Amino acid sequence: MTEVKGREYPFLVYRLKEGNHARKQINESGLFSQREISVIKDEVLREARLASADPEEIGVIAPYRAHVNKAVKSMGTNRLDVDTVYKFQGREKKVIIFSTVANSINDFIDRADTVNVAVSRAVDQFVLVAGDRIFAEQDSNIGSLIRYVDYQTLGQGLVQSKKSSIFDLLYKEQSHLLRKVFEGSKKRSAYDSENLVDGLLFDILESEEYNHLTYGLHIQLNDIVKEASDLNPEQAAFVTNPWSHIDFLVYSKIDLQPVLAIEVDGYQFHENNKAQQERDEIKNQVLDKIGLKLL
Repeated sequence: MTEVKGREYPFLVYRLKEGNHARKQINESGLFSQREISVIKDEVLREARLASADPEEIGVIAPYRAHVNKAVKSMGTNRLDVDTVYKFQGREKKVIIFSTVANSINDFIDRADTVNVAVSRAVDQFVLVAGDRIFAEQDSNIGSLIRYVDYQTLGQGLVQSKKSSIFDLLYKEQSHLLRKVFEGSKKRSAYDSENLVDGLLFDILESEEYNHLTYGLHIQLNDIVKEASDLNPEQAAFVTNPWSHIDFLVYSKIDLQPVLAIEVDGYQFHENNKAQQERDEIKNQVLDKIGLKLL
């Protein structure tokens, strides 16, 4: 802030929609937030000024190595410099995007030296991405930083993220909305996550563009895989297991040909469960061999 010239938005703060978006990965000590990665990728980097900037002038930093690893895997670097706050010490970029990751303030992300290093790496612009709950926790360094940005920009530097998911309704903060969604409707699954997808698919396939398609819930794999000669013994045994199924199968009304498989993979049961990961991988291999796209 030593020079104001040419710096219309020296500070921006993106506020996530309500929910506990941070996760802890199996065998990892730190946290990551796929939602914050998506907001950076789809909103922050598409902001007019950043969209026209040289990617090599942009640094994306976070307190947790687990988040950095996920960000690189999800976004690719595209010549962006993505690393932890501490690895950026002694370096600078014209633009710094600081992803706080955690759902709430904690001593690790709110250390004075962490916040100081993050902010002072930026030459022209500093962008903060933070969870909704962090905005309410004002007795903190990050809370003070947000209030400072709000004051300096007369409120223009605070941006409400538009990124959302139907699964946000599963957070307790939105339980009142979830009840409204299910009012008067018959649940077809024991899992609310699958019932949300069921309602969404029904609405989508009602449109004229997709009315040649329909879908089924919990379709057994052996009803889809008719030819097992290309499968190895492990894959063939998996297909014939009566418990092996696709959560949702979109198929043609005319010839009943499968078009798209959809799996609703809850984080704790799937990504944070090694045994389930192995089963998911076998299923993915089978679908790949029969040429059925998986979402």
